Amino acid sequence: MRIKLKSDNKGGFGFVEVFKPYYYNEGAIKMKVIVDVGNYIPEPYIFRGGEFIPASQIELEMGISKYIKAKKPFYSVLGTGNLIIDMRVCYDLHTREYIKDKSSFKMFGVVKDSLSLDTKEGWSVELRQLNSSNTELEKWLDNLASEVVKYGDDREAFIKSRF
Repeated sequence: MRIKLKSDNKGGFGFVEVFKPYYYNEGAIKMKVIVDVGNYIPEPYIFRGGEFIPASQIELEMGISKYIKAKKPFYSVLGTGNLIIDMRVCYDLHTREYIKDKSSFKMFGVVKDSLSLDTKEGWSVELRQLNSSNTELEKWLDNLASEVVKYGDDREAFIKSRF
């Protein structure tokens, strides 16, 4: 799987984060972000003036809520974490309890030396899906999902929790 990247003036690369809440019989959040395994999800970045700026700086300058309302993207910057996860976290709409059986996780690592520049598509990098039966990692992912569902569909609160 390839993922599109944006490059800044300093040689850093980042990809657009995904945060899509939706509702069926239960609530669900589809996310694609970089994570720092054992810790949490690193702070997101904004791309402005040719460089990645921490979202906490945008919060001080103008407020994250304005940025979200303008539908501007947030970026996960490569190097701020060690895994990219694509997850669907389900939760009970009334109690906001994490529903493990209906949630899913895919973990990806960046393939070494796979960075490429296409004249039409721009920068991209190859990702390799990682399979692990490590119980500690699964436990950490469940704890991470439990933290995420506390915010429900409140993207602003979720972003601020990462500062």
